Amino acid sequence: MNHRYSILALLIFLSFIISVNILHAQNTDKYYVISINQNIDLGSQVFLEQSIDYAVNNGYKGVVIVLNTFGGYSTSMEAMIQKIQYAQSKNVEVITVVAPVGAHATSAGSFIALASSKIYMVKGTSIGSATPVLGAVDEDTKRKVIEAFAAYARALAEAKGRNATAAEEMVTLGKSYTAEEAYKLKLIDGVLNSQSVNGALSELNLNYDTIHTPGFYSNFLSVLSDPNVAAALTLLATFGLLFGIVAQSEIVIAAGIVALILTLVSYSIISPFVGAILLFIVGAILLLVELKIGEGLGAIPAAIFMAIGFLLLYIPVTPPEIKPGELPKVSFIEIGISQYAIAAAIVVLGSIAGIYLHKIAETVRKRTALLDVNKLINKTGYTITEILPDKPGVVNVEFEEWTAKSDEEIPPNTKIKVVGIEGNILKVKRTE
Repeated sequence: MNHRYSILALLIFLSFIISVNILHAQNTDKYYVISINQNIDLGSQVFLEQSIDYAVNNGYKGVVIVLNTFGGYSTSMEAMIQKIQYAQSKNVEVITVVAPVGAHATSAGSFIALASSKIYMVKGTSIGSATPVLGAVDEDTKRKVIEAFAAYARALAEAKGRNATAAEEMVTLGKSYTAEEAYKLKLIDGVLNSQSVNGALSELNLNYDTIHTPGFYSNFLSVLSDPNVAAALTLLATFGLLFGIVAQSEIVIAAGIVALILTLVSYSIISPFVGAILLFIVGAILLLVELKIGEGLGAIPAAIFMAIGFLLLYIPVTPPEIKPGELPKVSFIEIGISQYAIAAAIVVLGSIAGIYLHKIAETVRKRTALLDVNKLINKTGYTITEILPDKPGVVNVEFEEWTAKSDEEIPPNTKIKVVGIEGNILKVKRTE
């Protein structure tokens, strides 16, 4: 019996080995095609790493990166390049195709392209403009950071026999090249006439099954890597918690807590300037103080603090750490008109929301004051129903209906005065 089980186990193992070899044989002439049409961030990094691992482990001839990006973060860029180099060390070719027409391989994207085995660009696309965004740092630090990335671009180009000077000038001078210019400078391997992605892949005569795009997890990480989303989550957390506390709404408080958790996750990914976070906190504290003692207008400076904090998510203030043999951690995402427009919207909407919260707080305070029944003593009102010495009735006091009793008979629509409180029942008497 044991002998039979051993033979069966051996057959199953051999079947598995044969099926794996067949699968590898089927993929030896195929390319695994992925589309990166987004920022270079943690989401695109995870997507590329998983894709290359799959291609290597399943015997694909190569990986094709259909690239369209304006840049991103140097940490993700470097990790993606290391993964590309890992694939190449396993004899898996990595080809970058900048497509469709109008696409860019800008900033961090240009470095990824330079690391590829081959680069092809569709007419009407561009590559370059790879100067790091350094913001308000001293000139000596700027020079050192730019020199580090220029040397990195030169090294990547030289390793693939490309024009190292043209690659370096994408960093030092911020140069950007069209497909035709890049080809003439021997920076890329060819220009494609097709305008679409599928047309470009067909023109290259590549054998592939489908174009793979990032899944939910990668997209989720990319969303949380966006400074705009980080700022929006911070505002949602701030106003959600304040509104929930003021309005005494457990659902809104729970939503604010969820937004706060996502905010912390987002900050852990993008590693923002600590001053930006402090400005958001100061804005939240000012709003809280305003809700307690202000007149509503204090929401305006609170919103201004938050808007400045948002802009500091994009503008570097502290210099990046420079270590020998390592690339500094920088961003390639430049601040533009859209960011200033969002900052202005934060000021306007934050001020309106703060004033609105202040009014809600006032209403809640008045409501709470009215619910203190002891404050109803000596207040006047009128009876809605008849009150008898042995039968309580209903009265209206301070625009609220209350159960009331009396030692005397009081008919409906009679003016009364509250003379005492017994639990939640008012004790009243007739007034002249």
